[in-house]
Amino acid sequence: MVPPRLPVVLLIVLLVLLSAPRRVRSAIVPCSDPSTFKCDNERCISPTETCDGIDTCGDGSDERCECIHPFFMMEEGYFDVPTCIYVGRTVRPWEEARKLCNEGHGDLVQSDDVGNWLKKIKQFNNDFWVGAREVEQDVFKWFNGDEVQGWQNRTHKASKAADHCVYAQNLPGPKLTGLGHKRCKSQAGFLCQKKPSVKPKILHDEL
Repeated sequence: MVPPRLPVVLLIVLLVLLSAPRRVRSAIVPCSDPSTFKCDNERCISPTETCDGIDTCGDGSDERCECIHPFFMMEEGYFDVPTCIYVGRTVRPWEEARKLCNEGHGDLVQSDDVGNWLKKIKQFNNDFWVGAREVEQDVFKWFNGDEVQGWQNRTHKASKAADHCVYAQNLPGPKLTGLGHKRCKSQAGFLCQKKPSVKPKILHDEL
């Protein structure tokens, strides 16, 4: 009696599939768009396709940034490659957002100009937690101790209690791009930047 050959056939099919070249998602973003990420092979892709564990470029250049930590496994968000900033768009309280950043060996972004950076990458209307909070009533400081500047309308409304955290926002309209604050238990997205391996430094030149 001839033994069944089905397992052998299945094994051959599996080996063929494993040896097949990886398929790359086709880029549909024109290179004339200044917000695109340009691959080493001249292909242009959306910045949302970078550092997500998938070789969209086809040459690996969109996965070669220094954003190697587990953020791409989270629910909704993406890396901006030049700055290595993770744009988390699933809303959560400030403390939870910072905890997620720390778990990824990063921290919330610290920059008075981060609102203009949101404008540059075309993120509109959403609030994003950043690395500053109220240390006493109406006194807001970054983690490094500097006082927060860059408020929307160049000022900020007084809080009724010292329980507010700072968010960045880009809104259409004059003087509406910048920083604001609300209760830390409120919901917002977050901006997280990988901690440099040598010296603590926020990439102001990239923002």
